[in-house]
Amino acid sequence: NNSAGSIFNIIVNVTKPPLDKQEVRQALSYSLNREAMAQSAFFGVSTPITSPFFSPSSLCYREDLLMAHPFDLEKAASLLAEAGVSDLELTIVVTPAWPQMKLFSLIWQADLDSIGVKLTVSEVESAQFYDVGAVGDLQGNDLLAWLNGRTTRDPAIFWNTQYNYRGGDTNRYAYVNEELEQLVAQGAVETDEAARREIYQRINEIVVESCH
Repeated sequence: NNSAGSIFNIIVNVTKPPLDKQEVRQALSYSLNREAMAQSAFFGVSTPITSPFFSPSSLCYREDLLMAHPFDLEKAASLLAEAGVSDLELTIVVTPAWPQMKLFSLIWQADLDSIGVKLTVSEVESAQFYDVGAVGDLQGNDLLAWLNGRTTRDPAIFWNTQYNYRGGDTNRYAYVNEELEQLVAQGAVETDEAARREIYQRINEIVVESCH
């Protein structure tokens, strides 16, 4: 969903193997049929995207990253095999406060089933949903549907408010990336726009590659 700078995404429990492996997270990204989800779960009014930075006006924007992970179940299965992962069972938590979450998760469930991955969709009321999101291990769950905003604001605002995209102590979900943190700090004090663009485009690349 790209309305008002907001995006629907999925928080991954990187503390829980095999989700700590980047290849596994990438496999899950390739298994998302974002175009079908945009049509069915969002009634065709949203744009399928891989990168959170969908607006060309953003300093983070890179056209080659916008849909860097197109729907490709064969690629997803190959990445899982390379990571030595089989018989994978996952749980995603959603809330009826955003019915789109359950709808796109059910589409995902069917596609994952075709490559031997079992996805259980757990719908909980809003208070419990936010309780799950409030702890680093998602209360033992694997995945949490989520909604982030401010993707069209200045990147310094995004990176200093949307902590699930960080790579240090401010990210309660335990994803660690020292380069990302260093670049966030550099971008916050850099005054040259071209230099800032280079910094934030590299951060965008890290986000897409790591699928955290």
